[in-house]
Amino acid sequence: DETSLDTFRTHKNSLFTYHLINAMREEPLLKKSFDKTRDAVLRESMMLRTKQTPVINYDKWQGNDVVLSAPPTDPSSN
Repeated sequence: DETSLDTFRTHKNSLFTYHLINAMREEPLLKKSFDKTRDAVLRESMMLRTKQTPVINYDKWQGNDVVLSAPPTDPSSN
């Protein structure tokens, strides 16, 4: 019953995407970066007098934590 804050005035991306990108820069493990993202989105959405609660389900996962990474880009090529 919640709506994603997809247009956000101070961030280039949606509220969730903005915080996920920042968390992934600090923590490559999916669970830890998602937990940071969830907490930041909850906190910031409440300040905006709305609620957005990111959810992920780890219950059935039995492997190692997923590591997220991307090769760096060359800023001069943009």
